[in-house]
Amino acid sequence: MRRHRHVPPQRGPDGQFVEYFARIRIRYCFCRIPLGAYQRWSHIPRHNKCVFISYPMICFAIFKGFPWRRVPGYFVAQVIGAFLGAGFVWLNFYSTISNIDGGIHTITGLTKTGTSAIFVALPASYVSVGYQIWVEFFSDALFTFLVWMFIDTKSPAFIPSIAPILIGLIIAVVAMSTSLEGIVLNPARDLGPRIFAAIVYGPGVFTGGNYFFWIPLVVPFFGCITGAGLYDLMFQVYPRKGDPLPAH
Repeated sequence: MRRHRHVPPQRGPDGQFVEYFARIRIRYCFCRIPLGAYQRWSHIPRHNKCVFISYPMICFAIFKGFPWRRVPGYFVAQVIGAFLGAGFVWLNFYSTISNIDGGIHTITGLTKTGTSAIFVALPASYVSVGYQIWVEFFSDALFTFLVWMFIDTKSPAFIPSIAPILIGLIIAVVAMSTSLEGIVLNPARDLGPRIFAAIVYGPGVFTGGNYFFWIPLVVPFFGCITGAGLYDLMFQVYPRKGDPLPAH
């Protein structure tokens, strides 16, 4: 029901925030990510599988020769999918959500019963914009650097059969270790639910948090490019014979 981002911090039902926080991260990263990746794994060409188990499509266009013309389509498709996913959650859990907020759907943080955090996050009031940018940038760079290692066919860490699980582990570790304020990693999965939340909760999901919405929309691209670039700079030698080209 909840995405892997938890801002502002809230205590779980048992009052143990850290434990609750960790459980949500682990469930998301070790259930949804690997299952989705394995489902796609047998339906796509071997040389193109890495594209479907990691988010930074623009990095594949810059560093791996993936066609630029396909990047907008992948991004739009993910935004639409995330929007529809948020809509499904709303319909499926409408009674529960209405029971929590009394049918008055308000933004989390503005009232004690706000429920918008189910779909989208806004930073706590004490979190500075600079900190939000840094955490997102660092997390995305670290995430992409590690993903690049696990999908590099010349790397000892390249094990296709368990790559989805390893990437799920990466997301869990990065999400829990970089900041309790949460991270996005994929702009499309933040933008889609945010658009849906704006329909239900109003424009405050875009204007709140000092117009926080642009940070998860823009910063991940710079973080991912930095992480992929650092990996290639440190470990990759051009040209490398035997590297398969992406399908056009």
